Amino acid sequence: MVTIALLGAVTVATLYSAFAIDPGRPEAFAQELLVSLGTSLLFGLVAYAWFDRLVQRVRESATTEWSNLDHDRLIQRMGYATRRIMIIEIWTGLLDDQRFHRDFLPMVGRALKRGVQVTIYLNHPESEVAKERSIQLAKIDVREKILLNLGRLREFAEDDENQARVRNLNVLVGHMHPDIQVYCWDDRALLTFYSTDMPTYDIPQIETHVTNTPWGVFVDKKMDALANDAQTVSLHDYLYIDIELRGIEDDGVVQPRRATRYVVSDGVFIRDRWLAENAMDSGKLVAVRFHGDSDDTFVIRRAYGEQARIARKAFREKYGMERETLFELVGLEL
Repeated sequence: MVTIALLGAVTVATLYSAFAIDPGRPEAFAQELLVSLGTSLLFGLVAYAWFDRLVQRVRESATTEWSNLDHDRLIQRMGYATRRIMIIEIWTGLLDDQRFHRDFLPMVGRALKRGVQVTIYLNHPESEVAKERSIQLAKIDVREKILLNLGRLREFAEDDENQARVRNLNVLVGHMHPDIQVYCWDDRALLTFYSTDMPTYDIPQIETHVTNTPWGVFVDKKMDALANDAQTVSLHDYLYIDIELRGIEDDGVVQPRRATRYVVSDGVFIRDRWLAENAMDSGKLVAVRFHGDSDDTFVIRRAYGEQARIARKAFREKYGMERETLFELVGLEL
């Protein structure tokens, strides 16, 4: 751009000098020379601008190969993002390895602070995709990897320091197989397809331009399909269900609507501090679940014995805790 500006300035100055000379004066020959030179510079400027743009497009669309997924290099590249960061994976090593996630999440925080839109798609830990991938990779528990990924994203989103930033963070949890691994930052992306016997970070990757290119169209359509799948939910909906506790006798609101942590384990179970502290007996309360434009009512029942033990184990895996009393929403299927 600087070169073009300088050439433009020289061209304008040359042509201006040429037309400033009186054609009847002895300097007329100099005028013709300057007009000729200025015209040549003008054509040269146009040609240079066109060629420079062509070279830039070739440079932008250039595709390079990585021998594997270099996480440190990837975090550095994504840290330059000014508009968007997008990840499509079954699970990501950026949130798996202890060292990488310590670099990756602060980078995401800085990007969100700059107004960068961050979108991450991961598979649901109980999805068929996770089960099949565990069988394919044999030595890797994919369900455990996804739970760890989502747990670290939950901690990040719930951190008070990030509350003002997470409006630009869109984490999606789905059941559809992504087919392709994508790490995108602005106009560039790192892509590879899934191998049946090796994790994606151990196989070759291609880095390519994804703005107004066939690869870019493919990636955008893939993300749209994943995001709009009926079984895909936000991180909030993966972690919480919105309920309101009501008394049966007077049909009055006992506790207002709130987001409640839950697990699905041969039934739907919730952990609710208010219920535990007030030791509500079965049959005195119902839970009203809100979703979309409708709501459904379910009986609340305290979980006991083996049922409670299994549900509590599921809570520990999903939320990293806990020993509080659990309650079942009888009849609710998720």
